[in-house]
Amino acid sequence: MSAESVISRKELEELLKEPESASLECKEAKGGYSVRSLGKYCSAIANAGGGCMLLGVTNKAPHEPVGTKAFPRLEIPEAEATLANDLSPVIRIKISEHMLDEGRVVAIEIPSRAKGQVIRYNEFPYMKTGNQTRKMTDQELARILTETTPHWLDETCLSDQSGEEVMGLLDVKSFYEMIGKPMPQNRSSVMERLSSEGIVSPAHASEKFSISRMGVLLLANSIKKCSSEMAVKRFEIIGYKPNAKAEEIVFNYCCDRGYAVGFEDMVNAAMEQLAAQAEYADGEAMEMAPRLAVRELLANAIIHQDFENKDRVVLKIFGDIAVLINPGVSLVKVDFMMQDSESRNAGMLNLMRKFKLAEHATSGIVKIIASVEQSKSAPPKFRFTDSSTHVEISRLAEYGKMSWSEMKIAAYQHCLLQNARKAMMTNASLRERFNLDDEAGIEITQLLKELVKEKKIKRSEERPGSRRHVGYVPHWA
Repeated sequence: MSAESVISRKELEELLKEPESASLECKEAKGGYSVRSLGKYCSAIANAGGGCMLLGVTNKAPHEPVGTKAFPRLEIPEAEATLANDLSPVIRIKISEHMLDEGRVVAIEIPSRAKGQVIRYNEFPYMKTGNQTRKMTDQELARILTETTPHWLDETCLSDQSGEEVMGLLDVKSFYEMIGKPMPQNRSSVMERLSSEGIVSPAHASEKFSISRMGVLLLANSIKKCSSEMAVKRFEIIGYKPNAKAEEIVFNYCCDRGYAVGFEDMVNAAMEQLAAQAEYADGEAMEMAPRLAVRELLANAIIHQDFENKDRVVLKIFGDIAVLINPGVSLVKVDFMMQDSESRNAGMLNLMRKFKLAEHATSGIVKIIASVEQSKSAPPKFRFTDSSTHVEISRLAEYGKMSWSEMKIAAYQHCLLQNARKAMMTNASLRERFNLDDEAGIEITQLLKELVKEKKIKRSEERPGSRRHVGYVPHWA
């Protein structure tokens, strides 16, 4: 293929802001990069749902261009041909170069694997953990290979619909606004684009269309009008009377618009209800949680829910505590939530990325913890049942108002966040997280000691020295 840019300059600029994840890998590669190493990353990223690799940039976000000599323009077709030969099944890897003022950047676009298939490089399937590739475990391989039936979201929700009926049921105007493209005047071009995204599919030997479940859930003007089956999957907020002896509902809201076209409505409704029970200190309302954290929590819950589970995503508000309940157990353990990402709904995740409502895998969790830290508030608590994932958030609490267990959760999440940022937790960084001065160093040292004893964190071998200046990393790092 031509080395002409496939990723636009604007898209590249957005990628440079994103932290590395299962779907984004960044390398400086100033002197070059081997096709063999690239092949492993292509396998790993394709198996995670597709994404991109950037060469010639720093690996810490925001990624600074440093320039690379990897894959000169005339050698790009050969590199693509080699990858096509060594990756199986064959996927089309697109390599392009971008000449920036700071230096040359090479972008490698990697498509997602097909359902029930794994992408192997030289006969081995790879996955990505942190910024390293590894061979897929037997359990991970089995989970993919058993994907024999169509995904629940890909199945038909409404059939035998004319193009005019489709455009009445779905908010097509917002679809084009979200992807940043002008809406064609020609209806057939619109239907072709919707079809390419898995939202509709043309009926054989007729001019009718079927709308997928994903199309309804993301773009419907009214989910309930489209399908009573889909109506049970609408996002719900339930507010309970604070301090009541029995659960007394004082507010109940279901967002009837599609997840994507109605996302801002969801966030606004959540923030309004969280604020409705706000406490006041010195005449100012104390938020339940930062808007960015609520926004990312909702996006994660909606995208990663288990649609085979009959329950819906619901936010329950009990005075000073709110619990976001997501049907389905997380596929990623809490310890690795900022490193690994495995989505059961890759198609929806990819579309929400295009709508700028989701980012690369794991970046949402990074934003949640970072925004909570910036507000110096109590940490979110993650809990799993046999059929759901619960995230509990509580009224913004300063250091002195946190329990010792909350402080330990906050410290461990800070360690995970620092590791995701390719940094280490220190006594000083933890004091900054809690907004404490140097005099609190002894208490923070005791907190760190307990986390080490509990084998949640360990001292880094990269920074020997006094206890005050030692670096800490997660126990598994």
